[in-house]
Amino acid sequence: MSVHPTSPAATGDRGGSFEQLLDVCYLTYLLTQGTPPFMRGGILEELHLQSGHLGWATEDLLLVGTVAGQKRKVAIQAKSALKLTAENAECIKVFADAWKDFN
Repeated sequence: MSVHPTSPAATGDRGGSFEQLLDVCYLTYLLTQGTPPFMRGGILEELHLQSGHLGWATEDLLLVGTVAGQKRKVAIQAKSALKLTAENAECIKVFADAWKDFN
């Protein structure tokens, strides 16, 4: 019988740490009234963490800003790694949740 050690990434909090890093990055944009890369010419005005309680299926981060006088919302699912395959249940869920929010 061979024993395969479990990786620290699988048993630790690598995903949570990655999500917290993203939270801090976007909080910095919010506090400095900065412009995230995908909001060209706009200002980030709101940041919601764990936005599932607001009805969003993509629930790690919800950004709200104004671009050219119009409100824009961006939902972000934080994943430190995601295998893009039709068989990967996590991948299927991420895309299904994004589609729900889009519609």
